[in-house]
Amino acid sequence: MQIVDTQKSDLGTNNLDTLRSLRILATVYQDQGLYHKAESLLTQVIDTGTKVFGTDHPQSIISMSQLAILYLHQEKSSEAETVLVDVTEICKRTLGEEHTNTVGPMRLLAFVYTHLGRWQKSESLYRQLLDTCKSKHGAEDPLTLTITHDLAISQGMLGRFTDAQSLLRTCVEIRARLLGPDHPDTVKSVEWLKLVSTAHESLEAIKE
Repeated sequence: MQIVDTQKSDLGTNNLDTLRSLRILATVYQDQGLYHKAESLLTQVIDTGTKVFGTDHPQSIISMSQLAILYLHQEKSSEAETVLVDVTEICKRTLGEEHTNTVGPMRLLAFVYTHLGRWQKSESLYRQLLDTCKSKHGAEDPLTLTITHDLAISQGMLGRFTDAQSLLRTCVEIRARLLGPDHPDTVKSVEWLKLVSTAHESLEAIKE
């Protein structure tokens, strides 16, 4: 706290180094469970940063992303969604859809949609992410597989069992080959494949 006060005095509150230090202090508050203090501080940082440097500046984007994560820690999913929609649009516009710093907020936003039970939106976003990650990293990259798994869950929750089963079989096959059958990621995909397959069979039995 003393370092931050010194920077405020010497460099001013509008200085990038000062704002960076304030963000770090907000992280400390968050780690201590002092969410109200962290949120208040981040809000000040965002207000100052956007006024001085604009919303497209990396400082503003990082601060907004940090605030969204803080909201998630507090289970404020709706507030996190609002922030992440803005961050995602800014990153798409300034960096492009395939940039690493765009993929991060998009994944968080898809997670928020999942948490809120908004499966169509999460499915749509995971599809975009999967296309990007396949193109950039390949089908067997760990991030690509994680997104493939998450997309399958969204499809399963929408009742699109055939599509979900296909994706989960792909995850199981690749993860078992690369990581081994007992790896937690492999086991997770196997368990979800069983759940989706059971739901699909039950639906077909009802139709009969």
